[in-house]
Amino acid sequence: LLREHAGDDTLLMFPPGEYLMTEQFRFTGYKNFGLVGNGATIVPGTIEELDGRSVVKGTFSGPTRLFRLGVSYAPGDELLFEGFDFDFTAKHSGFRAIEAYVEREMLVRDVDILGKHDVGSFGPALFSVLDPEGIATVEGFRAPEGAKYSKDTIGTIEDGPTGILIPKSHKGKLWLRDCELGGFPDQGVYGSTTEG
Repeated sequence: LLREHAGDDTLLMFPPGEYLMTEQFRFTGYKNFGLVGNGATIVPGTIEELDGRSVVKGTFSGPTRLFRLGVSYAPGDELLFEGFDFDFTAKHSGFRAIEAYVEREMLVRDVDILGKHDVGSFGPALFSVLDPEGIATVEGFRAPEGAKYSKDTIGTIEDGPTGILIPKSHKGKLWLRDCELGGFPDQGVYGSTTEG
C-alpha cells in the first residue's frame, strides 16, 4: 500500500492501529512527501537469522530498516514524518525505524521506540540534510530503553548500534529537540560529518 500511494506532494495518514511491516519501505527522489501516524504503531516481522544487516530467516526479509526515505545519491526534497510508535518489544527486535536523506527540509516529530534494540544491527534513526542551506528538526524522538551490545545479540555490528546517526553526507543544519535516548553501545547521538 505504501508503494502504491507514495508520490510527490503526497501526505499519507495512518488511522489508529497496528501495522505489520515485513520488509523495508524505500522511497527516494521525492518532492514534498509526508507520513503521519496518529495512534499508529508499526510492528516489524520477526528475525531469526541475519547475514550482515539483512534478515535471511524470519517473517521480515531484507535490510533491517523500516522507512528508508531518500538515499545520499537520490534524496527527497521536503519530508514530514510524525506520530509513530515502533513496537520493538519482541525478542530479536530493533530495526532502523527511519532513515531519511533530504535536500532541503525535514520535520520528524513524536516518534517513540518501544522496547530495547536487541538485534545488533542498524540503530533506530539516521538523518541527513544534503544542501548546506537546508534545515531539519527532529523533535520528540524517544528510544529510552537503548540497545544491547552486539555480543549479546544475533547481529554483528561493531559494539552495537547508535541511537541517532548523522552521516558524512550531512551538510545542512539539524536541530535535535526534546529527544530521549537510553544507553546505546556505540553512541546516543553520533555526527560523522565535519561540515553540517
